Amino acid sequence: MDSFPNIDHVDLQFRHPFTMIVSGSTGSGNYGELNTNILNLQRTGKIGNVPVTVHSGVLSAEQVRDCAKKEKLLLILDDLVVGMSQQYLDALFTRGSHNWGVSVILVTQHLFNKELRVSRTNSHYLVLMRNPAGALQIRTIATHLFPSRTAYFMEAYRDACAKNFGYLLVDMHPETFLQNICNAKKAKIVIREASDEQILCLVEICLNILKGRVPLHPRHLKRLKTHAQVLRRLTRTCCSRSAKKVLLQHGDGLSAIVGLIASIALPLIADHTKRYLLVPEEIYQSLASPPPYDGTPIGLVRNRIKQIKNDDGINEAERAIKYAQELKRLNKLTRDEEERPVGVKF
Repeated sequence: MDSFPNIDHVDLQFRHPFTMIVSGSTGSGNYGELNTNILNLQRTGKIGNVPVTVHSGVLSAEQVRDCAKKEKLLLILDDLVVGMSQQYLDALFTRGSHNWGVSVILVTQHLFNKELRVSRTNSHYLVLMRNPAGALQIRTIATHLFPSRTAYFMEAYRDACAKNFGYLLVDMHPETFLQNICNAKKAKIVIREASDEQILCLVEICLNILKGRVPLHPRHLKRLKTHAQVLRRLTRTCCSRSAKKVLLQHGDGLSAIVGLIASIALPLIADHTKRYLLVPEEIYQSLASPPPYDGTPIGLVRNRIKQIKNDDGINEAERAIKYAQELKRLNKLTRDEEERPVGVKF
């Protein structure tokens, strides 16, 4: 990692598979095609024990999939936007990276090409190189990412690019640790204004973490060790008032522990609820506890929905697809039942 001396290796690790766009003017990078390191890489064909293949032109989607099946693949597309179709780029940055297990790095000189609209919005990382002629591009990105803090982003970019070959790395990965979501002063205000139910929910999350009921990433576990004493004190509180007191006494570390708990709990909550997103709220209650099978087509569909919900032998993706299929049948049968003519005796 000598090529990236400004990156803190402890706090930042790229999570495979990822998508990245590197944007900057020609010559803004520290290494060029005539650099001795690049020439040596092309001659030896490896970095350490990692094989490297230099390919002229764009690989086809089939070639990318075949390479990814053999081993983990990092695909670097250097100034190939002109030679690629928008459909190919969109496939790489959406289903390609996630489904094929490919990390993609796209090097470009213009961040707002029309071909990069989908790729830009689906990038996990943005590397913004020094580009005096592209200041408007940076300001536009700042408006998209930080609408209310554009000046702060521009100042960070200027500081990062003050040195030769400087760059700003924007981490937008969904698994990135949310530590500094608010400062200590704002965190104290949030804790003071929180309801009793919200505070007790926070205490319950801490208890589940200590009991080992929540799956933890190693980086979360490492950071939790520095706040272990506070977590134990929270779990021993008997009411929301005492829990608030413990949190407020934590001082400057309050924002860190709140961000840490949020980064652990929010993905779990999202994963728990996503399986029910396809079911409209107005009929969710009837699906959660459907009436006994009455022999009608509607009753049959409701019974199948109940079986899908309780079937532990399928994964979440299959469960969501089957939910959608049965829900579509249920809606059609319900509409047909409502529109069926009723005989009236005179």
